[in-house]
Order: sequence, then C-alpha cells, then structure tokens
Amino acid sequence: MPQQNFPGVVDDFSWGRFQRYASLVRELRHYIGALSTLPVSESIAERLDGEPFFPHLRRLELSADLARTRCGSLLLLSPSIRDLDFGSSIYNSCGSFAEPAGIVNAVLSSISSEVPSPSGVPGALPHVARHLQTIVRLADLCKLRICFGLDLYYPTMQALSTLVNLRELHGCISFTEMEASPADVLILATLVDRLFPNVDIPYSRCEVGRGSLAFQVFEALQDMRSTLPASTSTDTR
Repeated sequence: MPQQNFPGVVDDFSWGRFQRYASLVRELRHYIGALSTLPVSESIAERLDGEPFFPHLRRLELSADLARTRCGSLLLLSPSIRDLDFGSSIYNSCGSFAEPAGIVNAVLSSISSEVPSPSGVPGALPHVARHLQTIVRLADLCKLRICFGLDLYYPTMQALSTLVNLRELHGCISFTEMEASPADVLILATLVDRLFPNVDIPYSRCEVGRGSLAFQVFEALQDMRSTLPASTSTDTR
C-alpha cells in the first residue's frame, strides 16, 4: 500500500473506530514490515499508550524482516496471545539467519520477562522498545513456533521455561551456547523435556555426533524418562 495513503496523525474519530474493530480481532497473519516504515507507526504507538494493538488477539503469525524494519511489526504483540508463529520469511534479504536469530532470541526473552529491558531487543525503534516494556510478558502463551534455521539459545529456553502455560514449542535448539558440564546437561535435558515433550529421542540421538553436547542431553533425557512410571511416561514414537 502506498505510503502517501497514511496520514502522520491519527485523529480521534479514526482511532475510536479502529479500536472498535481491533477489539474483535482474534487471529492475524502479518507478512510485511510496513509498521516500521510508515509514518503512521509512531503515531499509533503513541495512541496505544501502553495498551496492545489488538487487545483480544489469540493467534499471531509474524513473518517479517525484523532486522531491516527495526522490529516495527512487534507492535502487534499482545499479552492475550496464546499461539505465536515466527514464520519462514523472517530472515533478512541476504538469506542470512545470523542477525535475525539474535533478534528473535532477544524478543522471546523479552516477552518471557516480567521486567523487560528497554534495550533488550537490538535495533528496535524506541517506540517499539517502549511497547515491549509496557505489554510485559506473554503469560498466556501456549504454543510457539520458530521457523527452521533460527536456533533457540540456552538463555532463551531458560526464559521460556518461566511461561507456565507454554505447552508446545516447535524450533531448533543451539547446543553451542553452554558448556558441557554435568549440571548444565541435566538442566538443558529438563528444559527439553518441558518444552519438547514429544521429541523422538532415538531419532534425535542418531542425528547428532556421539559425545557431543546434544548427544549427552538426549542421553540424560532418556534416563529421565525411563525412570517415570509407565502411566506417566511420554510417548516418543
């Protein structure tokens, strides 16, 4: 949509009308970075004044170049979200996942924190950073999907584990973010068991090198699950 179609200021009547429609939205798919590049972005952020864009949003599918657009699309995040999907177009124009992976991990840590840091998401526009602070954490989040190629770091998994309603997580774990001490292996195995309850352990062990940190984690996870009573063990078929 052409940029000139958007005014720099949102008047009271238009804002009131928008809010009435916005309160009805439950699911949203966002594939572009328009919210960071249009002049209306900051005006909307000021109008929100700490309130979510869509106050009753339950599911958000977000696919945007966060690095290039300075995270403007994150204005759509709401504490009411239960199902969040970072889609496959979130990588930058060069096809590199290095910078986006860092940004996505920062975002996930922010939405898991009760006191988000104002500088927690690198490169975010000031009004986006303020929005992330005001919505605080996504305590109702139940399902989280991260596109293939964006690794979840160990500190991010620790942060996500504090979301007590999170029951389903799809993504890749980066095992290079921690040392292979026995205590760390057990901690990470517990996190994997908590966030990936249906992981296929035999298959996963075949996919990693024997003796690697990933292999040690899956070994520890296998030991943990083998000690559970048959009635409560997880089916890993």
